[in-house]
Amino acid sequence: MAFFLHRYTDMQELRLTGALCLGAEALSIGLATGLCIGFLRLICGWTPHLLAGLLHAPLPAPLTFLCAGLFIGLCACTAFWCMKKEPLVAGSGIPQVECALAGVLPLPWLRVLLCKFLGTLASLCGCLSLGRAAPSVQMGAAIGCGVGALWHNEDLRPRFLAGGSAAGLAAAFGAPWAGIVFAFEELRVPAHAALVLFMTLASGSAWLVTDCLLDLGLIFPLPLSCTTLPSLAELVAHFETDFLHEEALLLIPLCGLVTGLVCGLHNRCLCALVLWTDRHMGARTRLACAFATGLALLFLFPALIDGLGPTLQDLVHGPESTDLLLLLFAGKLLFNWISAASNAPGGLLMPLLTAGGLCGVCMGALLELAHWTVPGSLPVIFCMAGFFAGIVRAPVTAALLVVECTGTWAGLPALLATSFLARLVAGKTGALPVFTFFRLRLTGRLH
Repeated sequence: MAFFLHRYTDMQELRLTGALCLGAEALSIGLATGLCIGFLRLICGWTPHLLAGLLHAPLPAPLTFLCAGLFIGLCACTAFWCMKKEPLVAGSGIPQVECALAGVLPLPWLRVLLCKFLGTLASLCGCLSLGRAAPSVQMGAAIGCGVGALWHNEDLRPRFLAGGSAAGLAAAFGAPWAGIVFAFEELRVPAHAALVLFMTLASGSAWLVTDCLLDLGLIFPLPLSCTTLPSLAELVAHFETDFLHEEALLLIPLCGLVTGLVCGLHNRCLCALVLWTDRHMGARTRLACAFATGLALLFLFPALIDGLGPTLQDLVHGPESTDLLLLLFAGKLLFNWISAASNAPGGLLMPLLTAGGLCGVCMGALLELAHWTVPGSLPVIFCMAGFFAGIVRAPVTAALLVVECTGTWAGLPALLATSFLARLVAGKTGALPVFTFFRLRLTGRLH
């Protein structure tokens, strides 16, 4: 009850805060978050080149394996140290932010920020199939708390948590609108005009840093992508040309149904594996197993390591056989589960978008075998949105996120339809939304 009273007084304070002060707080959160997450994205972008250079170095195979093993072992030790130093940085970080917003958990902002940054970097460099987006939400929330401490006091004020979370997702994906909607749809932030303005300023300024200052570009550039925001006339023309034809309209229910069913199975398998490791493995063992799997795949199947395999753009019109594409998709899902069950600092959002894209590539290849010709990018973007909506159960965020990550602005209506259908089908399977499961597990209400 005290927290809800505190939230109410925070909303009152938002109404009374001057526009200049409100804007300064939001811009401070957005700029700081954009710089932090942009720096993380730059480092993670260099890592695959280092690993590829090591794999192709003119060294004896045992020496190459030893060097890679030492590097990944160092990453594993670093991730474990960060988790031991601050237990709140384990996993994706979004359930921790949800619990902080609900007043269930504290958020020591400086320790969380430093340990989450270092732990996520160690997990991503250590070849785990984890992402930076969910950790960016937690780091953004921590930065928001830090800015709030500078302006007010050490209390967890919802607007700083919400503004930082929105800025974190915006900086991680280059998706400011998805960041704002995610805060309302998944984090259940109370809707209030001043709070919407606050999050818009924070999210927009974080996006300006990553996309305009650092020029990091689209996350998933595809043949249908637009690198700049098109005009209304261009949007209508692209929509009529690319999305308003029989093949595309039939793809919407097909992709929504398939991704919804696959996502229900995905969440059930992931939850079962996490609960099994909770019962039978200690923290060191589960972490060691995940990093050892990453080391093995680095040499045996490097296409499953992010940054070393073919991109979605390569696969859309690539020469790969359908069998290889299905193997890539199944291997990606399995490695995602192993990495998530390790509880290492790192997120699920980027891997699930990649898995959704692979599902779309496989679907396009199977449809081609059935002599049903569709533009190669359409199943990819539809399945990406369906995967996010089915696993997270946030359909509006899913559609906006895919639009902003791929630049397919004209496809927003079709992506919304696919996302809502996938969410409905996944819900009918009885599987919990992934972050709901991890939140219940974090608060001890799930065993």
